[in-house]
Amino acid sequence: MINEKNAESLKLHVSSQNLAFDYSKLCTSLSEWMRNLLLQITQNKYDASTQGTIRHSNFGLWVSHKAHLFLAGRKELRLLVLQLDNIDEEMRLLGIYVLDKNVIAIEETLSHLNEHISTTIWILNNLANDTIEEENGRDPLTHLFNRRYLETVMRHETRYSLENGILFGCVMVDIDFFKNVNDTYGHDNGDRVLLQLADILAQQVRAGDFVFRLGGEEFMIVLADVQIPAINIVAEKIRFAVEKFEFKLSNNIPLTLTISVGTAIHDGHPDFKNTIKMADEALYVAKESGRNQVVAAPQTPITYAVKND
Repeated sequence: MINEKNAESLKLHVSSQNLAFDYSKLCTSLSEWMRNLLLQITQNKYDASTQGTIRHSNFGLWVSHKAHLFLAGRKELRLLVLQLDNIDEEMRLLGIYVLDKNVIAIEETLSHLNEHISTTIWILNNLANDTIEEENGRDPLTHLFNRRYLETVMRHETRYSLENGILFGCVMVDIDFFKNVNDTYGHDNGDRVLLQLADILAQQVRAGDFVFRLGGEEFMIVLADVQIPAINIVAEKIRFAVEKFEFKLSNNIPLTLTISVGTAIHDGHPDFKNTIKMADEALYVAKESGRNQVVAAPQTPITYAVKND
């Protein structure tokens, strides 16, 4: 637990600008590594016994040490490790073909290496763009708000509610059996589902509302100036819109899904986390009691009279 906390602390203390700079530097390093390799081959100076492996390059060291800290749980880490293995294997074969002076095999191996390097640079460039997006408070995949501004929005709405007697609510949304989507169709199709769901959520709310992606398949909507009947009507409208929607996977494979929803109205508690907790507990009940339904938190909202100056 201490190690996990320290790892999270380290992530927080490394700015997104620094990470984006790392990605850019790694792309340059990989390009130079490939260029030097090609130069050695064309000048007949390649020696496998003295050639360092990709694992001992800047890129290899970064993947083995930093990436496992900053990209833990992300699919990009798996892809980078895979590319590392692919490059190492091609380098092993290259050493054999150079000794045998097998020109055709050397050319094919260099072509494969170039593809792996290009793919790796593409992944790193995407990571750089994602970290900039995260720094701007947006989820890199869906472009919805991420957790960075959740506290700011919730504090504002709570204070506004207490000062003006205007209620607001939280709607927690979770995709039912989303793990099955990733396991059956792959994570790329899982991302497609998340993107399409984000569009549905954004279309179902007003301009003054906020839609957040909390992580994974969980989303949260902050509905401003809303009462108990209205919040549940909106939540049911969203649930129904998802249920009847035909999600499109790769190769236009159709898929239908459902969501579980928990709702809560701010009840006058000064701590915004209380409202989130109530909505989250309602979501838990929705999932545990059958899914594909809306459950409202049991509460009696307190309406504060507006103070006259």
